[in-house]
Amino acid sequence: MPTAARRDSARQLTTLAHEAAITGDQRAARDLFQRAGRLDPTDENVAYNLARAYETLRDTAAAVREYCRYLGVSSVGADAADVASRIDRLAPVRPRVIPETAAQQFRSGVAQLEQRRYREAERAFSAALSQVPDWELALYNRGVAFASERQPGPAIRDFEKYLELVPEAPDRPVIVRRVAELRRLTLQPNGALVRGLAVPGLGQLYTRRPVLGAVAFAATAGAVAFAVRTRVVTKTATAVDLLGNPYEYTYPERERPYVAAGVGVAAGVMLASAFEAYLYAKREGGVSRGGAARRADSGLGAFVAPAVPGGHRVAIGVSRRFGRP
Repeated sequence: MPTAARRDSARQLTTLAHEAAITGDQRAARDLFQRAGRLDPTDENVAYNLARAYETLRDTAAAVREYCRYLGVSSVGADAADVASRIDRLAPVRPRVIPETAAQQFRSGVAQLEQRRYREAERAFSAALSQVPDWELALYNRGVAFASERQPGPAIRDFEKYLELVPEAPDRPVIVRRVAELRRLTLQPNGALVRGLAVPGLGQLYTRRPVLGAVAFAATAGAVAFAVRTRVVTKTATAVDLLGNPYEYTYPERERPYVAAGVGVAAGVMLASAFEAYLYAKREGGVSRGGAARRADSGLGAFVAPAVPGGHRVAIGVSRRFGRP
């Protein structure tokens, strides 16, 4: 839930947004309502007024999204009937209707999440997704369950699919940060070491630090280039002429005097970068397993879809039941 300070800031921005709307500056009103919504996504009035601003600006898709978010926050609010009629009028297709069996599995999954029974929640959301594969809310919640079970790979896949289905999700920055933390859980120190020994800088690429990897590769390549540099020197040799008399003569010869130094530097850089990647993967993986993974269930909360007679209307953005915004 948003803090008191965030709520106060959201109310101040809402006041400014209303003033902008009164003066006819709908774009400024929209921007201010957007900022207020990011600070307090649980305020149904902000969602409603932002949707109206979008509708005035003829941004139909965004208006429908915010109207749906309003229904998610307050499905029985005073403007719920009006909002539902606006959605029916504006939406190019009718809101999706979820089969009752899938909706039951979804509700069961949310209940299991709230009880921190993550394995059961994952199974329930998977059952719902078997009937509605592109149900973004079930994907998101299953990702929360996977993250809480310390299964970063499946969690990342679900969160990324959710963001693909809802590219303008209001909590996108939070999910992106959580995905980055989960990716660190997938780092294998031995994998980073082997990659670093195979190709200079590949360990850094594996640990998602391409700039450092490029530096390691360039340093190794530079050392190899230095090792193969040649220079021409004049040497003296002794020979015997046809009469058996010895004599000296000179001749040019190409040599590589920097091979040992260059190869030594290249090997040192490769070993150092591989070991650095190993230590980084070990350190980051350990920190994530000890901290971020344990916080996964509190960092992201469950999404709940509002019920509608005759089925379950799926809102694109809806309220949280637990966890911080």
